[in-house]
Amino acid sequence: MYNNNEEAVFKHKALLVCVNRTVSENANVKEVYEGARYAWNLRIELARQAQVVLAIRYGQVVGVFEPTEWLDATAENFPGRVTAPGRYGFNGKVAPKSVSSLYLGKRLSPEHKLFGPIRYVGIPS
Repeated sequence: MYNNNEEAVFKHKALLVCVNRTVSENANVKEVYEGARYAWNLRIELARQAQVVLAIRYGQVVGVFEPTEWLDATAENFPGRVTAPGRYGFNGKVAPKSVSSLYLGKRLSPEHKLFGPIRYVGIPS
């Protein structure tokens, strides 16, 4: 997808989500959005503070989204998806270029590396 060794410098409150298993190397932006937005086991009060959600594939930012709402991960809220009790998903939009250019294609620094499926950056827990 990208071949950039530049590290992302965070200017926003961010939720990082690992999409290694849900997004292919040649995915388009819609496929990245769909892979990033659904069925996360997270602390909803922290997720709602995120200004951006960054889709991370093998340590690199492959999608930058602005969540507009967080919902329970149910088939009713996300038609065509299977209900995932206790999990959440978001509706949102692709971040504008002024925001996405800060992150898209950049690598996570060792300080921000994902050790699980999600990580909060700039959001006190």
